[in-house]
Amino acid sequence: MDVDGVVVVGLGGIGSAFVAAAASLPSLVGRPVLVDKDALDATNLNRHLVARPDDMGPKVALCRRALAFHPNVDARAEWFDEFMAARGDRHELVVVGVDDDQVRRAIQVSRPRLILNAGTSESASFQVTRHDYLTGACLACIARDDLRDRPVERELARQLGLELEAVMHYQASGEPVPAALLRAAGALSEIEVAHLGDLPLTEIQRRVCAELPLGTGREEAAVSISFLSALPGFLLLGEVIKERSYAAAERPPLNERVNHALLSVLGRPHPQLLRGWRAKRDDCDCGRGAYQRAYRRKWPEGG
Repeated sequence: MDVDGVVVVGLGGIGSAFVAAAASLPSLVGRPVLVDKDALDATNLNRHLVARPDDMGPKVALCRRALAFHPNVDARAEWFDEFMAARGDRHELVVVGVDDDQVRRAIQVSRPRLILNAGTSESASFQVTRHDYLTGACLACIARDDLRDRPVERELARQLGLELEAVMHYQASGEPVPAALLRAAGALSEIEVAHLGDLPLTEIQRRVCAELPLGTGREEAAVSISFLSALPGFLLLGEVIKERSYAAAERPPLNERVNHALLSVLGRPHPQLLRGWRAKRDDCDCGRGAYQRAYRRKWPEGG
């Protein structure tokens, strides 16, 4: 299996599943690159397929260990912007397993020849997408969750038990959020109310992010489905195998009809989920002639 020049960005649940599947192949040829500066801890140990129970430390080092049989793995404990500064922006095939849409857009802005992307949702669904910049949606077209509907304020409202409108009011006015309001919302303990009550929202937000382990209550505990991130990781390796095995074939979508596969692990897939064609957004740079010409100059004849 030729993995020369394949860059895997993000080695959490999805990226480690990609590595675990690659480690099961009979042999690897070439120099793949693994990029992630994040460290493994107890909160994500159950989703990291190449980690052992007592493992901690850089995720990239654990993935490098899983591929120890292949001497040419380039493991880089770097954030993507650091990797770009060190290695430039000419990368033929980038496999994206990060869970941050801002990073996804930054990867697309660097215009690799091809991007294979995967992600999961809180509703136990996952997606796998393919982006060649010219055909259909680019990754920046679909990686927009952090730009919609005030996600930071909505999450803070959820943790405080308040309506989004209340959070927006106190954010705009700068008024202290009354302790009585937080207490009546019922989401916080009395200790937490005493710590956060009667403070401006900006200070509450700072304390919530930096100090308090707030989350869903016991009755709403979110179960971490370990295999949810493993499935798209396996599928990403399958897409790399298809790309490298049939490089000369005309195959812009995932399976000759679609460029976006959306599936759920909780039930049978709806037929429409297997026919997902994502078109370009009208406001995205990928639809503009100057950007498409720049991509073609960078990757003449597809690379």
